[in-house]
Amino acid sequence: SDSTVLVCQTRVQASTITFPEILSKLPQLGVRGIYAGSIPAILGQFSSHGLRTGIFEASRLVLINVAPTLPDIQVQSVASFCSTFLGTAVRIPCEVLKQRLQAGLFDNVGEAITGTWQQDGFRGFFRGTGATLFREIPFYVAGMGLYAESKKVSLILI
Repeated sequence: SDSTVLVCQTRVQASTITFPEILSKLPQLGVRGIYAGSIPAILGQFSSHGLRTGIFEASRLVLINVAPTLPDIQVQSVASFCSTFLGTAVRIPCEVLKQRLQAGLFDNVGEAITGTWQQDGFRGFFRGTGATLFREIPFYVAGMGLYAESKKVSLILI
């Protein structure tokens, strides 16, 4: 499953053992080990996607009213940028917790939260923000543009 692959990938990245060695240890991990980090991953995905979509729509409406002559593609791009930037504020802490759980650094979400806070403070929850934004902004600007265009097409078809 995808979760199994992510756990294996995270453990390989967090250690010096190889992917085949991790695969051979899957039976020892058990179900709990295979699905480690699922709770923050699910919460992060749902909340950040909902937040991103809401911010996209709100930003788009503000831009249309503030700058009515701005071309649609620019409105969509700026709204996508805003929504991605703000949406990752929820997702990145969830990703940090997920990865630390998958790497076996903590046994449960509560320990991951308190341990991250004790080790790294508030900034620890946002480790990797720059790299994440560098990866996600271009992807989501294109994706949200396609989302907006598909909404237009669906309205024409209805």
